[in-house]
Amino acid sequence: MLKYEPLNTNSKRSIRMLVVALLRLLENKNISKITISELTKEAGLVRNTFYAHFDKIEDILIYDIFEKYKTYLEAELETGNREDLDYDYMYFKFWAENKPLLKIISDNDIIHIIAKAGDYISAVCDDYNLSENCEVSELASPFVDNFFADTLASILRKWIELGMTHSAEELNRIYKELTIGRNG
Repeated sequence: MLKYEPLNTNSKRSIRMLVVALLRLLENKNISKITISELTKEAGLVRNTFYAHFDKIEDILIYDIFEKYKTYLEAELETGNREDLDYDYMYFKFWAENKPLLKIISDNDIIHIIAKAGDYISAVCDDYNLSENCEVSELASPFVDNFFADTLASILRKWIELGMTHSAEELNRIYKELTIGRNG
């Protein structure tokens, strides 16, 4: 996870350089074999720059995924009526359109980073005032983000195992059937 939201251009550029370097390294190497020294050298930065923004290398990938998702969500919100949008479907559509990134995550056996992203799901809901779509009791409230993050990641994990042949629409129908018992 990103330690703080970058405010200046240099920080934003450094983070972007770390993302690009990591994705480049992941083309030929497993994430568990990539060192911070190797990553920062590839990015043309010093180690302190990494530690100023992130705690672990996986955090860079989590940051990149959710920045891409926020950009995608913003574009979708501009094109549709906010109340008519199916946010679950948009999630699966995002991944259907980003299969190479999902393949990197799968090949590196780090799909858990998507499931650990409950904090990001909460932040996205807050940023876009989507919380009204996630109304739950006070008792369930502390559990909701992790429940959805784990459930969505489980469906993605199985989708990968099955060869990523199901459409986003099919994944959404499966999700809704499993979570709310509606058959479409």
